[in-house]
Amino acid sequence: MKKYFLLIFLSVTLLLAAGCGVKEDKPSTFQPSKAELQEAARLPKGYADDTISFKYPADWNTGQLLPGIKFIIAKDNGNSKFRTDIKVFTQESDPAFIKLTAEEVPKTMAQMLKGQVKNLEFIKVEKGSWSGVAAMYMEYKGNILDQDIYWSQYYYDNGKKLYVLTFTTTQQEWPQMQKEARRIFSSVTVKK
Repeated sequence: MKKYFLLIFLSVTLLLAAGCGVKEDKPSTFQPSKAELQEAARLPKGYADDTISFKYPADWNTGQLLPGIKFIIAKDNGNSKFRTDIKVFTQESDPAFIKLTAEEVPKTMAQMLKGQVKNLEFIKVEKGSWSGVAAMYMEYKGNILDQDIYWSQYYYDNGKKLYVLTFTTTQQEWPQMQKEARRIFSSVTVKK
């Protein structure tokens, strides 16, 4: 009897230690490495407002502002249908959104993008902090207007404003553009 009790106790303990297969949001930081910071510091152009700043390459130019978009930079990649870009969107802080778990985010985003993006697939969702500010990172892909698009996106919420920086490129160009996106994102500073 003691043998079975010990076996059951050990099994339950192991299941609890393993979290029963449930993934938890663990605090992490998205802080760039020293090498990434040095690389980002060499970027020649920059954007700054009262809360957020970042740098970008010389061959990127400011683009036409769209409703709700605070700033946009674009790289001419020779594709007449689509240009790789970074958009900066801001709104009042949204505590409900930033508090979503990593598992809830794709479901919420899928509802928001329903009917706009076909074949939506989430690649990565991470939550953590960036310089002490609540942050979330997502990568996802899908199809808009017969273009296979890849999004790399950071959300920063300093308790007053929610900033969304979205790097958008084609799925075909993402492998080549991934390092450029990381370099730009590595230059971001957010004030509390």
